[in-house]
Amino acid sequence: MHTPAYAQWQKMFESLVYIYEFTSNANYIFCATGPKGVFRSSNNGLTWDSSNTGLLGRKIRAITAKGNYIFAGTDSGLFRSSNNGNTWSSIHQNIYYTFVFHLECNEQYVFAGTLKGLFRSTNYGATWDSINTGLPYQYGRVVIDALTVFNDTLYAGVQIDPPQKKVYKSTNNGNYWDLIEYNNFDSVLVYSLQAKDNSVLCGTHKGVFISKDAGWTWRKLNEINPNIGLFGFSILDNDNIVISSFGYGVQVTTNGGVNWTFRNEGLLPDEYFPCALYSSGIYTYMGTNPFSYMPAIFRRVTQQLIPVLENNVTIPDVAELYQNYPNPFNSETKISFSIPSSEGYGFSRGVGLARLTVFDISGREIETLVNKQLSPGTYSVIWNAADFPSGVYFCRLQSGSSVSVKKTVLIK
Repeated sequence: MHTPAYAQWQKMFESLVYIYEFTSNANYIFCATGPKGVFRSSNNGLTWDSSNTGLLGRKIRAITAKGNYIFAGTDSGLFRSSNNGNTWSSIHQNIYYTFVFHLECNEQYVFAGTLKGLFRSTNYGATWDSINTGLPYQYGRVVIDALTVFNDTLYAGVQIDPPQKKVYKSTNNGNYWDLIEYNNFDSVLVYSLQAKDNSVLCGTHKGVFISKDAGWTWRKLNEINPNIGLFGFSILDNDNIVISSFGYGVQVTTNGGVNWTFRNEGLLPDEYFPCALYSSGIYTYMGTNPFSYMPAIFRRVTQQLIPVLENNVTIPDVAELYQNYPNPFNSETKISFSIPSSEGYGFSRGVGLARLTVFDISGREIETLVNKQLSPGTYSVIWNAADFPSGVYFCRLQSGSSVSVKKTVLIK
């Protein structure tokens, strides 16, 4: 069955490169690659241009943006641009090591992970201080495998021989580090980390682990297939998360990791090999490294991946399911609904369970689009019906004691 172009991943750029990482500022999306350096896009990924003037090395493993500055970690040291990547200059004078593998930033600092540990800058990279107190030294150095920061809390994967543990946390911008006490981290190889709000994702050679309480407790995401460790993470909020895994493509959750759905529409099976994932604005970007095709950058509207988005803060008086649009439709339609704050609809403290389902003409439930606690407001969800035959369907919203049904027609 054919899925419309607007409802799938779209290939924006391809080149014989390895795509390491994305970042963005107010003007551009940036992509770090090897061996062709930095590419940038000023039109949300439609076109990409080389941005390498002043870079001595073209293998860019890490890139991040802070204010007007862009930072790139290369095989020839750390570089910075103050003009959207038009030109670059070296700033790694006192980091003491050529290779910079990880870059992160928050409101106060820029952080760099190297083969000799972690460094922090308070002045946009002009000078750097070591922040390795509490991290394990081995063979005279601290090797950082992964790094993420949210507000003033950092998480780091450290390369050490087993049976020592590997994931560390700092709640004071790296002034001191504490070991995360979790037995499954004893001998893992940590490849990727991301934190936002209270959610933390840790990608390892044993699979992906998630914490919903800022790293205190963890569980393995068994629905995310273990692989060689190439996981991309995009945490939109505590409920809505996108994960890419090498060989399996993209999976999403709208309930904090309890249930997962594959979203590989528009990709060929040999393109299920992402090596980078990033959400910015209305789009999510993915870099792939397939075996039969050129490496490529794909783009997709994030709402197609995580379809439930609040689009109106006006609090309605009653729960209501609106007619989907378009109707009739071919493969994809938008369904909007309102959630009230009234206790009479089964809500407690202004938050209640909303369940939006689809039934076929025989009354059989065929898909659940929403089943989660929602704050009062108006929401929309995209129903992709590419896998269902033409016919009459019924959308049903239940919120508290209120039930509303609308008929829709799928025509292919």
